[in-house]
Amino acid sequence: MRSLLLTGVFVAGAITSNDGGPAAAASCGTRQGNWRTATAPAGLKTVPHNAVDMGAAYLAVDPLDSKRMYASPDARRIVRSLDGGCTWTTVFDLSSLPNQPGDSFYTRTASSYRIYQIVVPHGRAASDGRTVYALADMPPPGVGVTGDLINEFPILLAASTDGGSTWRVPTPPRTPSMPFGAPGCSSYFPQAWIAPAPGHPGTVYFFCPDDSYADLTVVPPIVKGWQALYRSTDGGANWSVRSHAALALNLNGGLGPMLDVDAHNPGVLYAGQAGYNAVRKGSTTQFVSSHDGGASFEKLFGADGWDPDNVGFTALTAASGPAHLATFGQAGLCISQDAGRHGTCWKPRLLDGDPRLITGAVWSATGDRLFVTVAYDEDWQSTGCGEQRAGVLTLKRLRWHDLGRLPIAAGANGVAITGLVADSRGNGPVMTAQPCVRTNQGGRWAKTSAPAVLLRYTAAWATAG
Repeated sequence: MRSLLLTGVFVAGAITSNDGGPAAAASCGTRQGNWRTATAPAGLKTVPHNAVDMGAAYLAVDPLDSKRMYASPDARRIVRSLDGGCTWTTVFDLSSLPNQPGDSFYTRTASSYRIYQIVVPHGRAASDGRTVYALADMPPPGVGVTGDLINEFPILLAASTDGGSTWRVPTPPRTPSMPFGAPGCSSYFPQAWIAPAPGHPGTVYFFCPDDSYADLTVVPPIVKGWQALYRSTDGGANWSVRSHAALALNLNGGLGPMLDVDAHNPGVLYAGQAGYNAVRKGSTTQFVSSHDGGASFEKLFGADGWDPDNVGFTALTAASGPAHLATFGQAGLCISQDAGRHGTCWKPRLLDGDPRLITGAVWSATGDRLFVTVAYDEDWQSTGCGEQRAGVLTLKRLRWHDLGRLPIAAGANGVAITGLVADSRGNGPVMTAQPCVRTNQGGRWAKTSAPAVLLRYTAAWATAG
């Protein structure tokens, strides 16, 4: 089906404050209209869209309570806040790994690992408010035939089942089909993702878009196999390869995982990727799904046009009815309300002729609207700075309610943002924000030395008119 590409119009929408409701913002920080800024954990930074941190997710939120948050400010630790970002406490540190055997490979090499994803299952089961996964990796050695062939450095997966209070780091057994126990990933680092299953605390998927798959049980042995999807059903204690080259997610990475697991069935996955229209001989934005735990994938809706700057994917699977999917970036915002079978795409209108890049989106509880951030004149390649705006897109007739520019700190005229997250009902959209200024060098952007902040929208956006 050919998509309907619509041009949005900025319309001021009346948004009612909800500071006293379940999504009430923390009392710390500074209030600017419906926004509240609080100091981010020291070291937490924004990342540009085209950088080594593509795919990183350094900020996560409890799906049942948007005031419970997790962050990795230095890629070594995970800190947790229970009060919406007012105070933070370290709950995990790579320098002290729990439950490791005496000959642990992880203990010997932990100083080379870095955390680049914190992911919580985005469902509404009680376990989803308790389960947290962190993914750490390091580049393969790049020297020696063995290291180059089978990517001997495995991923490090840390898991908590009590809301981040205690953690474990499984050490999977080595097998001929998986020579180093846990999956590996190539030196295209860190463009790989985990996706835990809502309602099933032990089920988690891992995907590496580059060469990662080794199986020495076959003749000839498989080395440097591409695009492998792995699954663990016991929280990372054991892994199996579900498919090889069945999924082709963007090698350029993204603003977090480009796939998700259905909240009602841990064997159903959804993803957004580039496709191809053979009739029109052009690229498409493609939704795909699997109903057999990632062993195979079905290509579904494909909208004309794909851009390598497509940087995000978000799914609403916990509500009743079909899953709602969205993928976004330079190519716009493509949406499906029936698990990917049909869809449409939308772009905000140009602002003073500047290009626009959609940098974030979160679903409302019922899936009838999205909270969206849009960047204008953004330097997506090196700083991520630009004029950032927010709005609410109502899917009926694709109506846009402009919420205006994101707050700008004194002395700055732009901002860089990363990691728009919210709970499973869309409450408390929050992101990491870094003030930026225009330089005298051709009007380029530069980040200021001011610390990053957590920028939270405090109003009841999901009921915007």
